[in-house]
Amino acid sequence: MIFVAAGKAFRSGSVPEGQIVTLHQYNTLSRDTDHLVDICLALSREKDLTHLLDLIVTKARQLTHAQAGSLYMVDGDVLSFEVLQNGPLNIYYIKQDESAPPMPSVPLKKDGAPNMSNVSSCVANTGLPLHIEDLYAPGQRQFSGVYAWDQSSGFRSISMLALPLIGYRGEVVAVLQLINRQNKNTGKVRPFSKTDIHIMTAIASQAAVAIVKVRLIDELQALMYSFVKAIAWAVDAKSRVTGEHINRVAGLTMRIARLVNDTTTGPFKDVRFSEDNLEELKYAAWMHDVGKIITPWHLIEKSRKLEGVIDGMAVIRERFEVIRMSCRFDWMASEGAKSDGGLERELSAIDRAYQFLVACNTGKMPMDEAAMARLEEIGKQTYKDSKGKVRPWLTEEELGLLCIRFGNLSAEERQIIQDHALM
Repeated sequence: MIFVAAGKAFRSGSVPEGQIVTLHQYNTLSRDTDHLVDICLALSREKDLTHLLDLIVTKARQLTHAQAGSLYMVDGDVLSFEVLQNGPLNIYYIKQDESAPPMPSVPLKKDGAPNMSNVSSCVANTGLPLHIEDLYAPGQRQFSGVYAWDQSSGFRSISMLALPLIGYRGEVVAVLQLINRQNKNTGKVRPFSKTDIHIMTAIASQAAVAIVKVRLIDELQALMYSFVKAIAWAVDAKSRVTGEHINRVAGLTMRIARLVNDTTTGPFKDVRFSEDNLEELKYAAWMHDVGKIITPWHLIEKSRKLEGVIDGMAVIRERFEVIRMSCRFDWMASEGAKSDGGLERELSAIDRAYQFLVACNTGKMPMDEAAMARLEEIGKQTYKDSKGKVRPWLTEEELGLLCIRFGNLSAEERQIIQDHALM
């Protein structure tokens, strides 16, 4: 109702000129406020740093009606040229665009002193905003970088507003430059107004918060990713059999996910992984074997039934040497020593039993009923050790492991390995 009444009054000429200006200013302020709210919301939502930097320049130009804008990030002792937008020259540069030639960085120091010959470095070094109404006015020849750019590009920079983007520690993290504010009705280049400066100072503060937030998130993700990859590398490095397994699984998983995203036919045509989905999938792929940290390594690397912390077959080999020696002593102490060929036959039987155990230990020999029966028979044989104590050829544990029908893992060992997936 207010706006209807105002329109009728305006058409009838009954509204004084001062009030008409006030209504116009109100409408302009309302639009700018809406625009400002939109900018703040957009800055808070953006998660990608490259998109965020481009968004800051785009929105700042829209709000101030600037012909051009650029953004630099502080990178050590230089300002890295991240974004350049110039409407009249039709230039839209983003550093991360590999097709675009790189723009030169701006040094923060020259000959050991702060570099004050560039607008961006001047603002970065002082931490203060800089507003220039006319760069070509008498006495305004300080910034040689601007004039060199104008000369090489054919553009003419007149009014400029440069603002530092200050992080939570009080350090300058970036510099935003806006060039040539235009009157939106006439297109004439004008100096930036006090309102522009006031609003853009607030926008710069919000933009700095957004940049620092995104960078902290990126750095935290990079740290977490490095930590995860270090764990995966450590797990892979310990295995002579499955080395690089985690790395290959992670690479293959992400390739499959991207192929699914790109497909437009078949059963996966409606399946799409978001960036967050892909991030979660990447971590899952790298972490899928982390449970092996708690799995005894002799089980992961086990290639024989009797393989463990020590080689069980080596123990049996030494034991069978004792069994052979015990057999010889028994024959020498008995009348059997005088019989022809008896000792050789018994030693040969011991050797055949040992070779059978070696074959069983590989896990490749079929463990049918006959093989199981022979193992039981060997397990019942006894010998006397050096102290004269009677002992079995095989311990109960050794016999149980050798009787594994398939592979080289017992049921208990297999369960321990499978438990790594539960971690």
